[in-house]
Amino acid sequence: MVRDPWARIDTAVRLRCGALLALLPLGLVWSSAPGYQTAGYSLPGSCGDYYCAPDLYVPGTYLPGSVSTVGQSGVGGLLVIAAAGLLLVSLRRRTRRTRLIARGAVILLAIAAGLAASSGQGAVLLLMVAALTLVTPPVI
Repeated sequence: MVRDPWARIDTAVRLRCGALLALLPLGLVWSSAPGYQTAGYSLPGSCGDYYCAPDLYVPGTYLPGSVSTVGQSGVGGLLVIAAAGLLLVSLRRRTRRTRLIARGAVILLAIAAGLAASSGQGAVLLLMVAALTLVTPPVI
């Protein structure tokens, strides 16, 4: 059996810290797509008997990239719900309902950690693992 390293900290404080850790990654970058620019080209002009058409330059196109944060992605919703659940549980007496809410919040944090791992988001994954190690032992 593994000993809980945070056992000396009050459960309410641990739940509030877990809620804070769940909200911290909302401003981090979740995905980004680079933009691209194509080169322009010139069409040569032509001359007839009385009229000359000048060269025509056709500019290239530019499409800007995009960046989305964790708060803008679906994971942000999971994290806000989990943080709200943990904060609610930390402010109330321990009952069967609050334990169920806390377990649901832990499940949402675990899902968010799995999504962060599958997307290669190391900073988000680190914060989720920290929140899970702080919150899971008193909840389970």
